[in-house]
Amino acid sequence: MYKVLKIINYIVINSIRLFANKVTQIVPRNKNIWLFNCVVNANNQNAFTHNTKFLYLYISEHPEFGISPIWISTDKNIIKILKQTNKYDAVYKYSLKGIWLCLRAKYYIINLDPACNNEISQLMCGGATIINLWHGIPLKSIGLDVSYIYQKLSPIFKKLHKCIRLKANYYITNYLYDTQIFKKAFDLNDEQLKILGSPRLDTLFSNFNNENLFMENDVENILKFKEQGKKLLLYVPTYRDTGKDISNWIQNPKLLLVLKQNNAVLICKLHPVDANAIDINNSETFYKMSNNSDINAVLKYTDALITDYSSINFDYTLLDRPIIYFVPDFEEYQLTCHKFYTPYKEFAIGDVCKTEDELLSAMQEVINGIDNYKEQRKILRDKIFKYQDGKNCERVIKWIKSLDEKGK
Repeated sequence: MYKVLKIINYIVINSIRLFANKVTQIVPRNKNIWLFNCVVNANNQNAFTHNTKFLYLYISEHPEFGISPIWISTDKNIIKILKQTNKYDAVYKYSLKGIWLCLRAKYYIINLDPACNNEISQLMCGGATIINLWHGIPLKSIGLDVSYIYQKLSPIFKKLHKCIRLKANYYITNYLYDTQIFKKAFDLNDEQLKILGSPRLDTLFSNFNNENLFMENDVENILKFKEQGKKLLLYVPTYRDTGKDISNWIQNPKLLLVLKQNNAVLICKLHPVDANAIDINNSETFYKMSNNSDINAVLKYTDALITDYSSINFDYTLLDRPIIYFVPDFEEYQLTCHKFYTPYKEFAIGDVCKTEDELLSAMQEVINGIDNYKEQRKILRDKIFKYQDGKNCERVIKWIKSLDEKGK
């Protein structure tokens, strides 16, 4: 009975949205008004990060495109700081101006499935073009591939779901790998998928003005470490569906010894669950980044990456620096978490460690300058990225503007 009521509720809500979208189509859209926002998790937590952030910053610094980029959010602090910073425009979603802009903007630029993104106006997007930049290159199942409720629906309800569900008009991808994944996971056709490159990756090639907004302290401290000649090892674990914390190895006394002996720092960007569970005092050997800091803006300052099942390893190949994989729960993860789109050994290009001693040994080799995976990284990099030139923002902007010329 509960499932039936949930399905009925879903149908009613989306039917109302569809009706509202039809009504709001009567308001003419301005092709030069682009609304940006960022949601960082299923709880719709606001942030200023990811692909939308970098495209927004790029457009703001290039008035020659004739675009009015506006950051829309329900987080008044983000809006306040952006407006205090020269050249940037931001608006509160539920203000009169915010409502008006939702009705007038031709383009909604987002980073999450619009059906789950409450930061865009799901009721007032009729007539707007929704462009999803997404927030990473899929490594594990996403969208309909991981929706257990959807998988259990009858064929009739599956068809109904596809008809009434809010979807983006276009998705921006990096190459054939993520293009094929998005196509299936979000039920898209070829025309909706555009291989142009993710805007966030441009920061790996050159700095953006104000890319360190909301994370100034983290970047300042990391740059101080670099000035001191320290080796910077970045640790970025992914989330477990079980909620299990696997970051306790950070408190291993042997790790402290390795870092001190090699003038190295372990920079930790932990999942919020882990970050709150582990007490790390920032020092000359450990540094914990803020939960809301943008990991994309600091990758270029680090010398090596330590991760597990995170797709950040794809991005990091563009820097052509060592990657270490720490997977003490590999077998358990296979059984309890999202499935991989490709066998683990095909994307884990680096030492794969299951014990803390193996990890410490791999870290020592990296610090010593030993890198045995350059050729394999290039193969993976060329498979994942069509473009490796730092011009993704420019490509995305020119393509969106071309839609106006085609009358789409």
